Amino acid sequence: MNVQAISVLFAVAAALDGLLGLLTLVGWRFFFTLFGIPWPGHPALIQLVAVLILVVALMLASVARDSVRNENLIVFGILVKAGFCTIVFANWATIGIPLILVLFAGSDLGFVVLFILSLVALKRLFAHTAAEAGRPPQESSREPR
Repeated sequence: MNVQAISVLFAVAAALDGLLGLLTLVGWRFFFTLFGIPWPGHPALIQLVAVLILVVALMLASVARDSVRNENLIVFGILVKAGFCTIVFANWATIGIPLILVLFAGSDLGFVVLFILSLVALKRLFAHTAAEAGRPPQESSREPR
């Protein structure tokens, strides 16, 4: 995977999360009713989640814009998406959860795998670039080929 492919991957992830966050923020009642998801005790709970999804989308967009300089954010993207998957799959296996959330978690699991592959590719690129320049790979010397 090269830097351009990584940028496209994170742009797609950012767009999807941005759309999901925005739709959740403004239309959660409609979508909860449509998919049979029980309403929360207070709308602020869903609005908070929607804002957090939008923040994650901005973070992913930062990686898309410059994956070399923002490589450290990839780990946080992995953690957020893996955390969501863990919560959804654990609840699905034990007490049940609406199918739409399982589908979102399946999608996020795919992103987890792709984000890990992206991180590995960037680490290899940095190591290769540093070796060509005759210096040890360091955080401050990360320059794409």
